[in-house]
Amino acid sequence: GGGVMDWISVKERLPEPWETVLLWGHGEAVSGYLADNGLFVDHRWGQFFTATHWMIPEPPGVEVEE
Repeated sequence: GGGVMDWISVKERLPEPWETVLLWGHGEAVSGYLADNGLFVDHRWGQFFTATHWMIPEPPGVEVEE
């Protein structure tokens, strides 16, 4: 795994509703989610965000010891 994550066009497919994803639009990346009405919401302002691309954020590569 690892490497560069790929942005996914909203025209290709959409993330699962309410799943936290990174949204790209207006020349910036923000954390947000897809609401039930099919619109993206920006976590920071709680406002609708017009995204052209999105990606699932990759958690830090931390080794967990049982």
